[in-house]
Amino acid sequence: MGILDVPWDDVDSNEEGLFPIFENVENRVRVPKVVKSFDITMRREDRDIEADYVFIVWLARKRVGGVFLDGSGQAISREEGHLAVCASPDKFPVINPEIGPLDIDDFFAELPDIEDYPAGEDDENYQVDYVNSAIKIINAKNACKACPLRAKCLADSILMGDEDRDFGSNSNVRPLPGIWGGRELKDRKSIARRFKAIRNDYLSTAMAPEKKRMYERKAEQFINDRP
Repeated sequence: MGILDVPWDDVDSNEEGLFPIFENVENRVRVPKVVKSFDITMRREDRDIEADYVFIVWLARKRVGGVFLDGSGQAISREEGHLAVCASPDKFPVINPEIGPLDIDDFFAELPDIEDYPAGEDDENYQVDYVNSAIKIINAKNACKACPLRAKCLADSILMGDEDRDFGSNSNVRPLPGIWGGRELKDRKSIARRFKAIRNDYLSTAMAPEKKRMYERKAEQFINDRP
């Protein structure tokens, strides 16, 4: 299964999503049920698949010295950038007319800081702000779901924080804030940690030779397929 084939809608519960904190939130802020259906926690198998893809992109960059034929070091080539859903607001899918159209700023929505509210999570203003932000985040993640560049966007959001041009094992990886590749920051940090573990195994003797060759074949395929 490739990263673009990862199922997003086969989770029965959203116990660890953005909405479990308020038992009676619907009594104060109307949350369309369809929004909660997209409030899906990242599964471990999804994290591993996506970290694998990030590593393949990293390895492809390593094999071309950090720059592809179009002069860019990013997974998304200059020729295909216009295909991104977020590049054209008129392409944004709306998961419910009651929510309204998605704005580009929704991709950078953040949940409110509970310390800014006197009554904490019981503060009605906090709950209103929290739910409104959550709706924006989920709507943005849903827009990413329909994007043909989702996987590459996810990889770029993680690897753009990798400043080590020598492609060593100790470079920092600082995922960008916001929603990239359909993942919020906390999920991309988890993917980045897994990616670094794979990278360290590859650069050491911990990875089996057959597995190294498998990754190298996939990296070559990525280079050949990149527009």
